[in-house]
Amino acid sequence: MRAPAACVLLLSIGLTQNEIYLTRHPKHYAYLGRTKVRMEKNVGGLDRTVRFVVGAVLALAGIGGLAGAIDIGSGSVIPGVLVAVGVVVLVTATIQWCPPYSLLGINTCSVSDRN
Repeated sequence: MRAPAACVLLLSIGLTQNEIYLTRHPKHYAYLGRTKVRMEKNVGGLDRTVRFVVGAVLALAGIGGLAGAIDIGSGSVIPGVLVAVGVVVLVTATIQWCPPYSLLGINTCSVSDRN
């Protein structure tokens, strides 16, 4: 019997140390080193807004540096690092989950926004 499409969408793949973990559960997990961490929302409110703004500024500054419109360490890796950090910050704001927050037990989401 084939699984319904909705169940297939719940499959998440986590790669760690050349192993593939498949979970068929609505709560997704991530593997940080050897630690299994539940991916529950832990970024919200002002924290999320600041991440959107800072991430966009960093990414745009890095893109401007790569394009030569802004003089940020010409010929160095600084513009590329700015783009990478900006994109990571934007992604954490978008998915509302920050791996270091999960490990440290920090949660800036209001109780009503967690699910």
